Amino acid sequence: MSGLTGAINTALTGINAFDAGITTVSDNLTNAGTPGYAVESVNTQTAQDIPGQAGAGVGPAQISRAADGFAASVLR
Repeated sequence: MSGLTGAINTALTGINAFDAGITTVSDNLTNAGTPGYAVESVNTQTAQDIPGQAGAGVGPAQISRAADGFAASVLR
């Protein structure tokens, strides 16, 4: 994709990553008082470049949970 279509696609990937971040923050705030809830964070990466296009935006957002290693070892 190049031109206007490529630019719109690049912007859309950024909007989707931003949406994932906002949703994750909302979940973290909502569940802050829930016992056993692990805080989540969004990890993004640069999307693979497409030949003929300046950039491809943001790659798929991956949501990871913060875990306490000691607590996990106690549960095993």
